[in-house]
Amino acid sequence: MTEHIDINQINSNFRYRFDYLSKFLNFTSNDIAMLNKFAIIILSHIPVIFDTVYRKLLSSDITKQYFLIRNDGFEDPLTKKIYILKRILTQIEWNDTFLQNLSRIGKIHTNKAGSSSINVDYIHICVLFGFLEHILIDIFYGQLKILIIKINMEYL
Repeated sequence: MTEHIDINQINSNFRYRFDYLSKFLNFTSNDIAMLNKFAIIILSHIPVIFDTVYRKLLSSDITKQYFLIRNDGFEDPLTKKIYILKRILTQIEWNDTFLQNLSRIGKIHTNKAGSSSINVDYIHICVLFGFLEHILIDIFYGQLKILIIKINMEYL
């Protein structure tokens, strides 16, 4: 049987939207627990991740143009952004305040912001996710290699 999803609720109710996306992606409390475990590995790499992502985004005119638009919160220092990201990465429960913040950030990057929005084309968001995925895989692969070396050293 086909489940009814209310598009108006998806567009206006962040909790409904999160519940829909979570169910669609099969995103559970186990995933949140795993993300918290990954956070231990990722946190020390955040400055490099930020730098790598921004260098990539600023390396071509088609993505650089979005950074020339003044937008909400962009003038925060990097240390504050790292602190906020650390707090997000170690979120144990994804409560409504957290979801509201994610929703606000998402709206800034669409035509739904109500003020100055950035309107980033989906193609750029998708390639950024792919690029970020490769960065994270490289980090985890590097950590796995270190772990394998340590295990091998113990048995020598």
